[in-house]
Amino acid sequence: MRRRPPGEAVDDLGELLKALLILKNAQHKEKGLRPLPIYTDCFLVYVGSHPEGVPMQELQDRFDLVHSSTSRTCAALANAGLVHISQHLEDRRQSVVKLTTRGQRVIDDVRAAFRGQRR
Repeated sequence: MRRRPPGEAVDDLGELLKALLILKNAQHKEKGLRPLPIYTDCFLVYVGSHPEGVPMQELQDRFDLVHSSTSRTCAALANAGLVHISQHLEDRRQSVVKLTTRGQRVIDDVRAAFRGQRR
């Protein structure tokens, strides 16, 4: 593993903080929405890394959460307009979570922040 100079590591943390604030502030775009649950930023980044969508069960397993916490977090993201929840095409018992256009813009802003090019 390559060690980075101390100044570079601090810059990386600054970029990470910018990215986290972008995710946090995404919920405040719509007035009247309740604050999003704690795992929403992690869910949003994970779903953003899977353009084809993610089964809700995969989110539950990945973040070691119970079903109710996973579905409540996904529902909050859907209410905020950041993801869309649909039934799996082949197994209708499963739900699939995908980014909406707005959710994709948030992920694009996060990527831009990491590149130091905030839109």
